[in-house]
Amino acid sequence: MKKVLILLALVVILGMTNIYAQTEIWTADNLNNIRYDLGASYIQMADIDLSGYASGEGWVPIGSYLDPFSGILNGNGFTITNLVINRPGGFNQGIFGFTTGATFTNVSVINANVIGYVRVATLLGGECNYTTTTDCYASGVVTGDEDVGMLAAMHYYSTMSGCHSDGMVYGNQYVGGLVGTNTEESSISDSYSSATAEATGDGVGGLAGTSTSSSVIDCYATGDVNGNNYVGGLIGLYANYSVIDRNIERSYATGSITGNNEVAGLVGWMTTNCAINDCYATGSVTGNIDVGGLLGWSSAQSWGPSSVTNCYSTGFITGMEWVGGLIGDQGSDTPVSNCYWNVETSGQANSSGGEVRTTDDMTYPYSDSTYVSWDFVDIWNNDVQYTINNGYPFLSWQEVPPDAPTNISIFITGNDIELYWDDMDAITYYIYRSTDPYAVDWGVAIGSSGVNSYTDYGAAVSGNKYFYYVTASD
Repeated sequence: MKKVLILLALVVILGMTNIYAQTEIWTADNLNNIRYDLGASYIQMADIDLSGYASGEGWVPIGSYLDPFSGILNGNGFTITNLVINRPGGFNQGIFGFTTGATFTNVSVINANVIGYVRVATLLGGECNYTTTTDCYASGVVTGDEDVGMLAAMHYYSTMSGCHSDGMVYGNQYVGGLVGTNTEESSISDSYSSATAEATGDGVGGLAGTSTSSSVIDCYATGDVNGNNYVGGLIGLYANYSVIDRNIERSYATGSITGNNEVAGLVGWMTTNCAINDCYATGSVTGNIDVGGLLGWSSAQSWGPSSVTNCYSTGFITGMEWVGGLIGDQGSDTPVSNCYWNVETSGQANSSGGEVRTTDDMTYPYSDSTYVSWDFVDIWNNDVQYTINNGYPFLSWQEVPPDAPTNISIFITGNDIELYWDDMDAITYYIYRSTDPYAVDWGVAIGSSGVNSYTDYGAAVSGNKYFYYVTASD
């Protein structure tokens, strides 16, 4: 029966080709021409270099508030490199300005340099309204003032899954490593960021600067985060003004966090009708007031109390007032259930919620009084060999990383350099290039591939010497 259903689906698709035809995108000019048909379906057919649009103020965003992009873009596993936007006073800066009802799949924006003012990102620079973004990637440097993210600026009634980012994000407020603001019943799932996020003002997080009335599920952030108030390793400010549960669940953060007030390893400030379930944080945290290993401050407002359940933290915590190993400060109406912090690694004997434990208590084999009623079948796994999370529990969706690629071969064809390596059954391979084989920091990836080969087009120039480094990721 399953084979019959698949065959029927193929027949329907082939029969409707003329109705849902995809416009092929081969060049930078093709990409630019999307602005002349904002509701069409597009598929990328080659790697695209936008350096030809870098002069002056650089790339002009596609779509506006009055005329947003509402079509489909399938990146098809190819890359878009060298995006440059230089409008320090500009709003809605990115490859796309405004989107409504749009769909983005497998789009990779690499080595971008974007400067704007409000709502600034690489791919989705303005408001993403009712937009679906799946399996997309962005890297580079993004600078703005408000609602600043590496992949998307303002995520509004939208869905994002399987996305990730790398690089540096700078701003004033609502700054995130992946998304600046996640709001109005939006969701981010199965996504991560290794980008560094820095803000001079409030609301900065390793994944998203703020998440209001929206959910974050099965996500993580590893980048360092620096800001003023509401600073978190995953989310800076988290609030829920909806009658529907909009939780942070099965997520973690590992970056070092620095700020002033409401600073924590996972969430800086949580307020009203929120829930953090089955999460952990391991990064060091430095702040002044309301500083915690997992949560800086929790306060309830008219929409109802919040809760923290089945979580832990292990990072070293430094602060001046209202400092806790797990939670810095919280209202009395924030239930904290079956949560723990490591007194030895945190340097903190007290917390505004949670239970104190030692390293022996929290690492495998755990003490009987630790991780009480946790689900070690569907949600958590035991790190029996201390190879994944230093003996602490890890989330079941965290898989053992694939082996590093081996037997890399390089061939030169014309001006192109072709790389091949043994298949490691990875979902994505990332390719790095340097002129120094001993480089400590290889920078951001020059490209990615879903198969065990990659072509560095135009790199074979007389007199150049390059060294390549390939990583595998699930």
